[in-house]
Amino acid sequence: ADENMDTGMKTAENLYISNPEIKVFLSAHNGLALGVNNYYTAISSPVTDYSDMGIFTINGDVAIAEIIKTSADDKAPLRGMVLTGSVDDTATEIRDMCIGIMDGSVKPGFIQKAGTTFVNAESVDEYLETGKVTSLTAEDFK
Repeated sequence: ADENMDTGMKTAENLYISNPEIKVFLSAHNGLALGVNNYYTAISSPVTDYSDMGIFTINGDVAIAEIIKTSADDKAPLRGMVLTGSVDDTATEIRDMCIGIMDGSVKPGFIQKAGTTFVNAESVDEYLETGKVTSLTAEDFK
């Protein structure tokens, strides 16, 4: 993760030098997102106001959640993560689909969407307390 974090920091620095107007970062890797966040929150950062910034990532952990919690007070630009399910959740979904295909209860053309957990400043406490989020779902983003 350190290599990805270093890459995120260097990339954020290069982007800031060439395009300081960029305020939103989307990352498919939480280590990169953490690196971008660390660049902007470092003591030497040229940016101290994060109110118009946002960093969002796929997957993460409690450490990322703690940073997201501080974003509510604009102390960090890392604002959210989308978790695509634990290994156990994914294995259970695959098992259930296989059984359904074999016993005929899953019909051709059925689409099984992966379970998704949305963690932002509003749902981060729920995530930290329970490991899940039920108060914020994909329906809230339609």
